[in-house]
Amino acid sequence: MSLLNEFNIQLYSVRDAMEGNFAGILEKLGKNGMGYSGVEFAGFGGLPLDEVKKAINDNGLKPISSHTSIERLLDNLDEEIAFQKSIGIEYIICPWADMESKADVLSLAKQLTCCRKNNCRRDEVRLSQSRP
Repeated sequence: MSLLNEFNIQLYSVRDAMEGNFAGILEKLGKNGMGYSGVEFAGFGGLPLDEVKKAINDNGLKPISSHTSIERLLDNLDEEIAFQKSIGIEYIICPWADMESKADVLSLAKQLTCCRKNNCRRDEVRLSQSRP
């Protein structure tokens, strides 16, 4: 009996292979390939929503979370939440924010506070930031 019920992959780790072959790599990773059950996205290969959904569903993959840039979150929050929620993502993670000084950290904190006041947990999608 296996202790693992799910085996997930962070797609950032295969980002180079995914360039130009997003759906093909998901097929190789999914139920009829390597057997992964879930994915953490690091972009969507420039594909429209319906193609991303099809690639996920056809390969038995569960979308777990997504890495999304701070710029995208601050400039297009509603659009980003709608897209990611529609494919089943529950967690949106900001993997990086350029901070070289205390002023940069305070500025980002202010931006995220504004984002929080605007309810980043809309529709049960949660926003968080990776820590180095």
